Amino acid sequence: MEFEALVFCGDGRRLSPVAGESMTKAMLPVANKPLLAHTLEWCEKAMFKKITLVCTPMSIREITAYVELQPGSRSIPIEIAEFASTTGETLACLASKIDSDFVVLPCDFITDLDPEQLLSVHRASDIKNLVTGFYYRNTIESIDTKKVLGPDVLLHTPFDKDGQAVLLDAYERQFVKDNKHLDVRMAMLWKFGNAVASTDLLYTSIYVCRRPVLDILSEADEDASVAVENKTVHKLMRNFARRTWQHRKKLDTIAVAQLPASACYIRANNLPAYLEANRHIMKVRARDMAKSGTAAAPAAKEKGAALVGNDSLVGDESALGAKSSVKRSVIGSNCTIGTKCRITGCVVLDGTTISNDVVLENCIIGRAAVIRDRVRLTSCEVEGGYEVPSGFEAKNDVLKGLSMSGLDDEEYENLYESLSEDEDDGDADEGSSDADEIEEEEYDAEDDFFDRG
Repeated sequence: MEFEALVFCGDGRRLSPVAGESMTKAMLPVANKPLLAHTLEWCEKAMFKKITLVCTPMSIREITAYVELQPGSRSIPIEIAEFASTTGETLACLASKIDSDFVVLPCDFITDLDPEQLLSVHRASDIKNLVTGFYYRNTIESIDTKKVLGPDVLLHTPFDKDGQAVLLDAYERQFVKDNKHLDVRMAMLWKFGNAVASTDLLYTSIYVCRRPVLDILSEADEDASVAVENKTVHKLMRNFARRTWQHRKKLDTIAVAQLPASACYIRANNLPAYLEANRHIMKVRARDMAKSGTAAAPAAKEKGAALVGNDSLVGDESALGAKSSVKRSVIGSNCTIGTKCRITGCVVLDGTTISNDVVLENCIIGRAAVIRDRVRLTSCEVEGGYEVPSGFEAKNDVLKGLSMSGLDDEEYENLYESLSEDEDDGDADEGSSDADEIEEEEYDAEDDFFDRG
């Protein structure tokens, strides 16, 4: 119990239109259980001495209510903290409340990896490692690594026999692509001439940190190379890594550790990964049931009765009409599914109404959506509360209503002008900001824990 856990709960912008204002990412269900519940169960296995949930203003009320509803279900005390303007500033603000080494976690991961394996890697690492960051390679064929996950270009020392290296630098993939080359600093090459560039390592966003990290952040105003303003967590770790070759004296390092190739790790922070996270849990559930002999044996059913496969899950108070079938899918609670419906490889959230003769394949249906008769959808996402009209057919589409809620007058005017003039809204250059004037690239907000919606 020497570690504390800091779980960062973002809003889930990349999960739109399923998550957003009506449901924050942490509360989005995977196998009919909130993402946050899976993370807290993992923390229970790790036996952390305390868990702090860091929430955005939009998510804090919903998450607080969830934690308060089940006070006796956890053996580890849970505290709620509100996010500052960046992850770096948030860590600096929490420094006075943290008196031990700590683990930074996202709220959106699904894994079968025992937490003790990760903690043991950090314990066994060089004492000069200030942080051990964990990385993985995508093993899910249905998720395109480059197009969907977009790994950054990481510069590090060669991996040793234990699968560890030292992080030296990191550049956003799009930044390198736009510039058509990768600038490598001579100062780094003088100290680390054997540096390696990796283009397929993905962030788990799990960082095991020694307590002195917070001291450095608290003193960041005196060291521009680790200034916390406008820093995502990955940029912050990159700046820590750069200190190892920017300074003349030897400083503590950031370790890069790979997850075992056999481990499953999914960050459900985008829709394809969210769908796969549900499928993974259902596969494991069906496999475990088969091994234990608890799988439902084919039973005599009334003619025309609905069929639900062992690789599927139907929530409480949900009803299926005659001659409907559910395969490799998760159906939430209080859903109504009509007759002659075929649902395959889908996630249907709570309170959804599906009428008769509907076919859904590889779709995500938001909470309280309404699907009318004879609808055919393939690989679509439907916003919560949206009504799909009778006879509608679509493939690879996003179905949602147009909303201007949340825009003030100035924002609405700017939006109107942008649409009228057909302006290019590309990112502006951030310019130089670190001590050695290294060219900066702006990480997308999605790279941070708080991905804004």
